[in-house]
Amino acid sequence: MATPTHGPYEPNYPTSIPSPAVSPRPASIAIASVLFALIGLLSVIGGIALVAIGGLSSSIPFFGYYLGGFVSLIGVVALATGVIRLLGAFWLWDLQVKGGIVALVMILLSFLMNGALLLLGNFLATIDLAADLAVLILVAVGWRALR
Repeated sequence: MATPTHGPYEPNYPTSIPSPAVSPRPASIAIASVLFALIGLLSVIGGIALVAIGGLSSSIPFFGYYLGGFVSLIGVVALATGVIRLLGAFWLWDLQVKGGIVALVMILLSFLMNGALLLLGNFLATIDLAADLAVLILVAVGWRALR
């Protein structure tokens, strides 16, 4: 007969309460990743819309051919940057340094582009600038967690 591992007056259950699982992902990186993915998703949707509009505007006589090509080119660039942002957001969520580097490079390019648009009077660029600034601050706060 096997001997019990506990005495007659000792409990049969563990006496220490296990601590709840702590996520290795800091909240700043999680929020930055979700925000960066949201910006990327909006860029992909906008890029697809611009490519479609460019294709439709090519049927306009005289300027339509050139205008359609230009709008489609902008749409392809927006689509590509959106995909890169989504990939960077995935890497950030996975706590990879390359996700932080992609985020920083894309934010720098976004600052340059949106700064120029802001100077031209496009005040909607301030929304993207504010979102990129938030991602920049959040990535900087959680940078040490990236590996």
